[in-house]
Amino acid sequence: MGRGRYVWPVLVVGAAAGAGTALLWTLPDMFGDALPDRIAVHWGPNGKADRWVPSSDLRGSGTVPWLVTCAIALGIGLYGWPRRMLRGSMGAVLGGGLGFFGAIQYSTVAVNAGATDWRETSIPWWHVVLVLTALLLGGALGYWTGSRGPDHRPERSEPPKTSRIPLHKGERTVWIGYCHNRWIPWVGGILTLSSMGPLVTAEDPDLSFVLMITFSLLFTALVLSALTSVRVLVNERGLHVRLGLPGLTAKRIPLDRVVSAYGAEFRPTQLGGWGYRITPDHTVLMLRGGPCLVVRQTGTERDFVVSVDDADRAAALLNTLREHPPR
Repeated sequence: MGRGRYVWPVLVVGAAAGAGTALLWTLPDMFGDALPDRIAVHWGPNGKADRWVPSSDLRGSGTVPWLVTCAIALGIGLYGWPRRMLRGSMGAVLGGGLGFFGAIQYSTVAVNAGATDWRETSIPWWHVVLVLTALLLGGALGYWTGSRGPDHRPERSEPPKTSRIPLHKGERTVWIGYCHNRWIPWVGGILTLSSMGPLVTAEDPDLSFVLMITFSLLFTALVLSALTSVRVLVNERGLHVRLGLPGLTAKRIPLDRVVSAYGAEFRPTQLGGWGYRITPDHTVLMLRGGPCLVVRQTGTERDFVVSVDDADRAAALLNTLREHPPR
């Protein structure tokens, strides 16, 4: 695509940044002089205002995060404009960001209009629904718009040759491998203890506040427990990957869908970071850098990559079973 792969993202993001900034700056003018000098900008779980800014700062408080969002979208576009999925991701960031910040700006202005004291304002529940709906619809529309056009996918390289495991007739074998992440439990523990601070320091916590914190902690603990380790099973049925303590199934690839498998060394930065990732060329379950099992399968252009120790042996068995399936 030449220079176009860099010019188009700049033009698209620049136009979106200008249009979004104009929207955020003109929204307060819709209510004329009805805004007080001090504007409530944050409300607690009980719906009561607990933070304010001068009305002169309202435009900037919405514009700055919007421009940061545009910078993130520009980075995505410059990195992968030729790829349809990354163009769609750039559009989703722009559309979702504009819908989110625009809805927040409208909600803030509407709630404060006509108020004499910022402490008297309260935010209706449907404003929260409005913000979330604008975020989701804007993101979906942005992704749909950005993913139009051709997908310039590079040619897939041939997988490296791997060894095979000799199996006698009628012989059955199973390979089980593990991978553990040692720092995620520590980070989860620190975040969990930190998030308990509001329960201890709040002067008058209401029931909704306590329930929100409790369910947030339970959800965080479940997610972190799932990402602490992975168990990979290879047998005559194919590949089966389970996550962490709950044993949740993360991926299952039947043997008849396996094209080839091999072991490779990857760093998290090469495949989009830690956790579960979907890139234009890979579906990734990355818990740590190092040996990974890579499985190419039918029905998709994305290779499956999972962090696991002794990945070469897992690939050898998977290839052997694929070429000589048990009867």
